[in-house]
Amino acid sequence: MNGLAVDWITQNVYWTDARYNIIGVVPMAIDSRMWKMIVDTDLTSPQDVVVDPKRQSVYISISAY
Repeated sequence: MNGLAVDWITQNVYWTDARYNIIGVVPMAIDSRMWKMIVDTDLTSPQDVVVDPKRQSVYISISAY
């Protein structure tokens, strides 16, 4: 896991994983084994994730290398 962000409004936790090139999400109130992959195609080395709950947006940074 590379980046981690918490959306305090929806109570979701988002993360990036550069090894598997995915961005995932899991609700904080439910069993942590019930996570979803939200991006897994056309993604190269996601490094960090930031959530803007007011704008309902998720931003990621990727490695240039």
